[in-house]
Amino acid sequence: MKCKYCFLTQYSIIFFVILLVGCTNIESKEISPSPLSTSVLQDQMSPISLTVMAIPSIEPTLTVTLIPTPTLDATNIPSPTFMKTATSDPTNLSPVFLEGPLIAYRVQGGDSYLLLFDLGTKTFREIRKDFLEYAYSLEWLDRGCHLYVRGLVIDLHGNVVEQLADYTNENEHFKVFHLSPDRNWGANNVFLGTYEYESIEHRTLQILSHSDPGLSVSLAPNEGAYAFSWSPDGKWLAFTDYDEDHLLQVYRATPDGQKIQQLTFHSEDPGIIEMIAWSPDGQRIAYAASTLLPHQFEQGNEGWIGLISLDNLQTTRVMPNQFAYTEELWWSQESDQIAFVGESVLPQDDPLYGSQIHWADGNSGVISKSLYSAQSPIGHFSLASPVSNLGTFFLAAKDGYYLFDATTDEYNKVLDTIETGGLIRDYAPAPFDFPGEENCQN
Repeated sequence: MKCKYCFLTQYSIIFFVILLVGCTNIESKEISPSPLSTSVLQDQMSPISLTVMAIPSIEPTLTVTLIPTPTLDATNIPSPTFMKTATSDPTNLSPVFLEGPLIAYRVQGGDSYLLLFDLGTKTFREIRKDFLEYAYSLEWLDRGCHLYVRGLVIDLHGNVVEQLADYTNENEHFKVFHLSPDRNWGANNVFLGTYEYESIEHRTLQILSHSDPGLSVSLAPNEGAYAFSWSPDGKWLAFTDYDEDHLLQVYRATPDGQKIQQLTFHSEDPGIIEMIAWSPDGQRIAYAASTLLPHQFEQGNEGWIGLISLDNLQTTRVMPNQFAYTEELWWSQESDQIAFVGESVLPQDDPLYGSQIHWADGNSGVISKSLYSAQSPIGHFSLASPVSNLGTFFLAAKDGYYLFDATTDEYNKVLDTIETGGLIRDYAPAPFDFPGEENCQN
């Protein structure tokens, strides 16, 4: 969901400039896919008393297995096959049922709206509603049949199928930015200020109950809530916070705050944890970490992905070469593989410069494949979005939009352009098991 981004004022400006330069002729996406991208201030509500409980069935272990990327000879990467097919008319706004795969784009400009692109029919659908004029996260529900936007559950035409909150009412208690999959809870980032010595923000979490207006739970008391994510069943919220040694860790808690469990045990500063993603089966958690500030990037201090196994709390690190930070992170539908896209901080003449996509085993963390924009026939790419599980990616390039087949290394041009009339501020692929609009039930 997507994001999409944000947590560092200096870092965000540098990331945006990198993307803007690399994507001259396509729409730009703000590098803020994580909850760090938006601060939501909520009315103060009476907190409940919390009891931090250990979960006796799991014994924490400090074991961390490091899985570095094998040394890559950048001059000996196989050349992919380049295929060009007939382009599609980007103005084709067809009323037909959407088949999928789907990608949602949040477009902001003089006229802000939601744009759905259906790869199955190669058609677009614009959703223009008053409630889409405000900031919101792209959050898919019900296998891609619905989206959550500012207290509303809407269908693929923008029709409201369920109202969970009235955002026009200043006394509405359930104003939540991120809704749990079961729709019973909502989570908001609360911005509290900035650490002057690090130029990073104080952030906590507020959890609200849809059924109980008087229930408000505060999490991340050490003000390190830079990323958070609901479990697939909505029974847990994974989040970051500082421990007593001021090291950022990953925790999980029940929505009512009665059970809180530490999941990682970093003994050294991991940097900033930018995003968290649960595996679809709810048994593993992936999280993305990067250095605090751009000038801190150096060999041996790159960005990385952590994989947490919830049955034994072992953490494995996925460490690509010359990798700076992660923009997006996804699990395969089978929960056995991850893919993530990010950027390097290298000179433009370096073979590994620019955008990167990496595929890795969800258990061992071993990287099985990498795609570098510097060696791609389409050049620098952005807005990378997996479709049809993780085997195919939809990519934006300078001369159009392509499908990349990770199995055959083939590029298939789909569109010449997407005329949005604004900037693409966020995007999110629909769940891989989207059944098709005709099979959705409101």
